Amino acid sequence: MKTSLPSLVYFVLLYTIRRLKNHSCAWRVRIALHLKGIEFEQRIVNLFSGDQHKDEECLANLPFSKVPVFVHGKFALAESMAIIEYLEEKFPEPNALLPPSAECRAQVRALALQIVANTQPLQNLAVLQHLSDDPAKRNAWARHWIEHSFNAFEKALAKTAGKYAYGDKISLVDICIPPQVYNAKRYGRGPARTSCLLGVYPNSVSRNGPSGGLSVVAALVSLGIGQPVPYGIAMSGAIDANGAISAIGGTFAKVSAAKEAGLTTVILPRDNENDIDMDV
Repeated sequence: MKTSLPSLVYFVLLYTIRRLKNHSCAWRVRIALHLKGIEFEQRIVNLFSGDQHKDEECLANLPFSKVPVFVHGKFALAESMAIIEYLEEKFPEPNALLPPSAECRAQVRALALQIVANTQPLQNLAVLQHLSDDPAKRNAWARHWIEHSFNAFEKALAKTAGKYAYGDKISLVDICIPPQVYNAKRYGRGPARTSCLLGVYPNSVSRNGPSGGLSVVAALVSLGIGQPVPYGIAMSGAIDANGAISAIGGTFAKVSAAKEAGLTTVILPRDNENDIDMDV
């Protein structure tokens, strides 16, 4: 059920719309909005071209020249975690992101902050640009701090994880995980194969539809014509009774898993083309 909430959410435009999807702070807020079933209007603000200084509405709603910013009536709020906490208090259901007890809520917030405060800021573009003009040095810096943070985070998850990062219900921690795992993979440090993080990460990524449909049909066709599917190919796609192939969810996680398994070709629906960063 969708919640009617007359609101705007300002996101930064990072070069292209596709890159926007990978902006960690915006990503977290979008996950929370969708989990809460809140309909919202999205505005794209290009901070690189100075849009925040040219438009009167932007000047009024982006006082810190930062994104994302959540606007609800005359109320404007910056900082992704503050926005998510506001949504949680305003709309505790559906999908409460914090558990009922004060102790458990504190633990969930502490886990989330391990990512949001102790990991992500050290790999932000502004930090890397100040650090060095050398991409190799930037990547080495990011990998070092991601490794350091993931080691601590995975030890904590070993004590708290169930189906999700904190027990068997999705929480504030889980909506912080996908952006950070994405960034870790960008810098060459994904979760270890045996880590708790690798176990809960797929559950934190939204998925929809029978994405194995394409593989099942391919297997049946292969059997029927007596020709095996070539080795090294992975495929995923929903397929209806008329044979039409449609988009699937969790694309990045699936492509990353295929890559880690040593597969060289991944077949996906055309509708998912913009979901994958070419650096995967």
